[in-house]
Amino acid sequence: MRSYMQLLNTLHLPMAEQPQEGQQAFQQASEQWMQLAQQQQETLQQMSQQSMEQAEQQQQAFQQLVQQSLAAYMEYLRPSR
Repeated sequence: MRSYMQLLNTLHLPMAEQPQEGQQAFQQASEQWMQLAQQQQETLQQMSQQSMEQAEQQQQAFQQLVQQSLAAYMEYLRPSR
């Protein structure tokens, strides 16, 4: 965000006075925005991976609960000898 503000402050000057500095500031701000976007993408991928793992664990726990419940019900229905 700081680089973006620096970019805005630099670019408001007439381009004839500081064409290279404005271009450098723009390039630097662009690179920093790209790095930030990359970091955010990686964070979102990690969060997505964690969510998928958690969903898989929950599904396995649910399946185990259903199997145990079904087994208990079948045992209940079995005629006594």
